[in-house]
Amino acid sequence: QRRGLESLSAAVGADLSLTLAPTHLADVAAHAAHALDPLFARGDVTLRSVLQDVDVHGDADCLRQVVTNLLSNVLKFTPEGGTVTLSVRPRDGHAELSIADTGRVSQPMTSTTSSNPSGAGATPRGSAATASA
Repeated sequence: QRRGLESLSAAVGADLSLTLAPTHLADVAAHAAHALDPLFARGDVTLRSVLQDVDVHGDADCLRQVVTNLLSNVLKFTPEGGTVTLSVRPRDGHAELSIADTGRVSQPMTSTTSSNPSGAGATPRGSAATASA
């Protein structure tokens, strides 16, 4: 994890070059989730995917790494027998990717990132972490 952050930091400092193209966000998320299936099984954590078709203009490899990092992080804090839900859906003209878990807090936590699927402004609109009551 630390190496990934150091690589990202170095890339940002070196003017990281992104390959922006129409990208199926659900496919990117599914690929990242599938790659981590063995880790979730080993930790006795259920990984549930609810993926709707949403196209974004972005770098598929970079997005896959972001989803992989988020899922890896949430797995660390989800107890055995817990569930992590990965969701992709259209929302208010944007694409929303969220990861919710039954981690060590009394309320489920959700991390959400959204971007404009039309390609206008190819960077994410923003991100938030919220707790559901």
